[in-house]
Amino acid sequence: MSKPANAVLHGLLQKGQLDHARIRDITLPAKRIKGYPFEDAEANREFHAALRLAEEAGAVRLEWRRHYENEELVRLRLLHAEKLAGFLKTDYLPDHLAAVFNELDLADSPQWLHDSLDHLRQQWAQGKKAFGLSIADAELLSDIIQAVKALNDGLPENEPLDYRQFGARYLNNSKRTREIEHALSALYQQRWDLSGWRASDVLSQLNLIPLAHPVLLRGPVSLSDGKQLLSAEISPYIGVPVTMLSKAVFLKQPGYLLTIENLSSFNEYTRQITDDGLIIYTAGFPDRSLQNFYRKVAQSDAPVFHWGDTDPHGFMILKVLQKQIAPKVVHPHLMNTAWGSAYSSGQLKSLEKL
Repeated sequence: MSKPANAVLHGLLQKGQLDHARIRDITLPAKRIKGYPFEDAEANREFHAALRLAEEAGAVRLEWRRHYENEELVRLRLLHAEKLAGFLKTDYLPDHLAAVFNELDLADSPQWLHDSLDHLRQQWAQGKKAFGLSIADAELLSDIIQAVKALNDGLPENEPLDYRQFGARYLNNSKRTREIEHALSALYQQRWDLSGWRASDVLSQLNLIPLAHPVLLRGPVSLSDGKQLLSAEISPYIGVPVTMLSKAVFLKQPGYLLTIENLSSFNEYTRQITDDGLIIYTAGFPDRSLQNFYRKVAQSDAPVFHWGDTDPHGFMILKVLQKQIAPKVVHPHLMNTAWGSAYSSGQLKSLEKL
């Protein structure tokens, strides 16, 4: 088949197989066919011959300029998208979608996931994306479903899983979590109405993190691994596995509790300020394990502060921390500075949503 004819027929199929298009009359004016009529007479003959074969298959109808039948095409009209797919020996989208979704194992999956997948199928049937996925990403669906099942059962509250651990344990592929990260987070963004959240932050809320790091802190608390006690009253700070936080005990009432989002700010503060405050580095967005520890230590009578970036993401983190201890107040620390560049219109919209 000539390349121009192949391209034209595939273009008609792409339009005609979409769910919202199948009730419409779909035509392609000849003047919109690039290069047509072609300067090479043989190219024209090959082009017309290929289209006639599609017409004989009942897929399209060729409409010619009056008195120039079989010589000058006016338009090409789609008659039957499924027959055209058969003629081109390619997948017909509705059949392809049916095959993809019939193979999915949704047993023991939550109802909200069924609803999300119904929405995904509807969008794909209209040639659109949903949750950042297109029909070309169909091979990811089985692992996304398996991941949701695992997350729905719940990860350990006091020890986050990193992406590689999660992928190896639940998906039989240590690299798969990274590949489905954005689609997985988009599903939970919709479920929890977390518009604007970063993908890694959404998954951190589920206790699933890109990479595990020690928790950095300093203050009047003792930490335990179940066998030994360790004091966090070490200057400038100490780094411990997150599992030690679940057995934290106050050595005395802290003067205040301060969480710091930025590592540079944390280093600066802990080196310059020596007092009885409990200082915790959140490493950006705090995962659920760290949120649990934060909620526990914030139950003291000490005032609570947070030092974060003054961009929308920084204020989002402040809001998440505030939610953990409400109605107790988290006071912003050095987040009302007058210097710095002005917010963009996009940043202002994000702040308004917060």
